Amino acid sequence: MLKINNKMKVFLIAFGVFLSLIFCGSFLYLTGLVNRSISLPKYNLTNIDKESLIVFCFGDSFTYGIGAGFEKSYPAQLQNILKKEGFDVKVFNFGVPGYNSSQTLHKFKKTFSQLTPDIVILMSGSNDNWNFSSLVLHRKGYLFRRYLMNSHLYPSVVRFISNFQEKFSKVDSSLNPNICKIKLAEENNYLKLIEYGNILRYFSYYEDAERFYYKAMFKTEVKYLPLIELGRCYKLDKQYKKAIVVFSRLLKLYPENEAVFLELQDLFTLSGNTRDKVLLFETMSKLFPGNQRISDALIDAYVHAAGELSRSNDLINAKALYAKAAELDSEGRKAIPEIIKSLDLASESKKRYLTSNFNVNIGHPLRQLKGFLLIKSSFSQSFGLGILFGNFAEMIEICQKNNVKVIISEYPSDYEGTVCKAVQKIVKRYEIPIIEHNDIFNKLLISKPYEYYFVSKKDSHCTQEGYRIMAENIARAIIDLIEN
Repeated sequence: MLKINNKMKVFLIAFGVFLSLIFCGSFLYLTGLVNRSISLPKYNLTNIDKESLIVFCFGDSFTYGIGAGFEKSYPAQLQNILKKEGFDVKVFNFGVPGYNSSQTLHKFKKTFSQLTPDIVILMSGSNDNWNFSSLVLHRKGYLFRRYLMNSHLYPSVVRFISNFQEKFSKVDSSLNPNICKIKLAEENNYLKLIEYGNILRYFSYYEDAERFYYKAMFKTEVKYLPLIELGRCYKLDKQYKKAIVVFSRLLKLYPENEAVFLELQDLFTLSGNTRDKVLLFETMSKLFPGNQRISDALIDAYVHAAGELSRSNDLINAKALYAKAAELDSEGRKAIPEIIKSLDLASESKKRYLTSNFNVNIGHPLRQLKGFLLIKSSFSQSFGLGILFGNFAEMIEICQKNNVKVIISEYPSDYEGTVCKAVQKIVKRYEIPIIEHNDIFNKLLISKPYEYYFVSKKDSHCTQEGYRIMAENIARAIIDLIEN
């Protein structure tokens, strides 16, 4: 019988806990993903009557309606209240439980690209202190793909599905990858070569597909199609560096092509290679001075790289990159100077604590650990304020450019810290109307128990009655905004 010593037992227990954490985390993430895809509304924004008053509500679980349900959320009740006041109105609820302000910004941009509303209600930021998904990178949408594609299981799953499709799906025999492979030597039409390459790529025969794309390049003077399909092949095969080289070459040939830009953005997100992203767009900006798309991409690259440096506490270099972004975008994003100020505050806080505490705490490991945690906390709050402010600022500036009116809603329960400070700075900077629910709820709670308006003392989400109060407050603000 195999004997296991104590060290091996400890290792096996630790390894088991590690696997359990990975499994639980993955299960919760996938469960949330499935739940969102099922429970979130799927609005068709293409056939909306433009004569109606269109109101978009963006936020997290407080907007979605956790505690009362989507049908009793404040946006749902807001629509009923405004209709009773005689308004022809459509209120859309784009709240997503668990979303931080960066994810809300991403959803905001995606929704705005489909339909421009008349009024936008913003209430976000309460999840920024625990949900760090894309909080610094300002990117959402590729997180799950990146996690999945970088797993060891992914290629096996793709191959299994491909083999299943090949054997059991009813497809034309010409689409069989084994038949496609023998076409390489005899085919000379570059379009047919690309077609065969795409079929092989579909069935995950990436190396075979690459040979077809390379041959296609030698059979035509127009390199766009073979190159873009080759780059996509490298991307699917997770050869991100090769794919970036291919799409960089395409960018030099076609500096205005939107598909090339989107592929590069996708690749840099999947690979997480912010340094090469900066170098590429710096080179391109020198080759094509005045190209606004490349300039915007370079600003984006600076911001992402600075965010990564900030995460690793390299505040000096982060500030330098943010300064470069601000210099290129002096007329645009007002958020960048705010982030730079936040970095200065974080750096100053760090210096003060080091000077006043660490010198006298040498030899006291617990005090040093406490000091380190205080520094991290101070940095997170200061930098978080800049990021949250930046996300609000970008949404408001998009609204202002499109002549859309904005109202900011505070959360219905008491909250302090980063969210409150960011909201106060936003309201002051942009002179945006703000709905302060706290005073009204505090008056109502004199005669009613807390659970009448809120789920419980431990869960500050509203009941149906609580969301009704919020809807009434926001309705009054909308009416004032329209009448004035």
